[in-house]
Amino acid sequence: MAPIATDDQITTDCRWCNNNMSYNDPASQYQTLKIIQNTVRVPASLYMNDLAALTVYQKPGKYGVNWNQMSDRRVRHVQPTTVAGGSFYHASSTRGTITRCRPGAGCPGGSGVDIKHNSYDRYLNRIKGKGPARRGVIPPDFGKPIVFNTAFPIYGGKTTKTSIVSGGGYQGDCICGDQNDAIYDTLADPQRFQYYYEFDVGTYVYATNADGYYVKALVLEKMGTNYIVQYDDGTVAEKNISELLIYYPCNSETC
Repeated sequence: MAPIATDDQITTDCRWCNNNMSYNDPASQYQTLKIIQNTVRVPASLYMNDLAALTVYQKPGKYGVNWNQMSDRRVRHVQPTTVAGGSFYHASSTRGTITRCRPGAGCPGGSGVDIKHNSYDRYLNRIKGKGPARRGVIPPDFGKPIVFNTAFPIYGGKTTKTSIVSGGGYQGDCICGDQNDAIYDTLADPQRFQYYYEFDVGTYVYATNADGYYVKALVLEKMGTNYIVQYDDGTVAEKNISELLIYYPCNSETC
């Protein structure tokens, strides 16, 4: 959508833009669906809660389960053994000490330390990241009219589950379908953008100048779909009808 600018304000040339929630294009249907399911306009704490679950979740391995049911990792975490023995420049550090072991100068080594404290938060994040915090699969016919079936009734267009955290980057390894284009599709009739106004000689219009801005101009001559216009600075140019807009006198203090 190309920007349109006058001398002191910038607007857009969007016609038939969807400014309400009663429109029926797929993008509006999906947004309405998110409002119904309370996955938008939520507190930041709920967003961060779901984001944490989707971030740490890992798809289970070969057998469909993690190495331990209290862990959120696919395989056990391995921590190498660090021997306290001093650094090469003969000083103590968090990796080693000169004469003896000190807190922070070593580690126990081994595997499975990610469940050492049996964290319920890890377990809960794994459960939430597996399904509840994820978006459902977008049907291939999303946004199209639904034929009512008494055996499998669908009310209110609720055809899929939405999520608070959107975007494929936070869906992990979940196969949620590749129909993202469907939920952002807007129905626009190409003919809508082919309508232009005709102007009489002697009327003022908005015409694009050399910088691409719409400024006030006077119609001097009409030649089919082209117009000869004169700008306020006296310059004259030939413009196509698609480059002209209706002129509305605007007070810069109120517009």
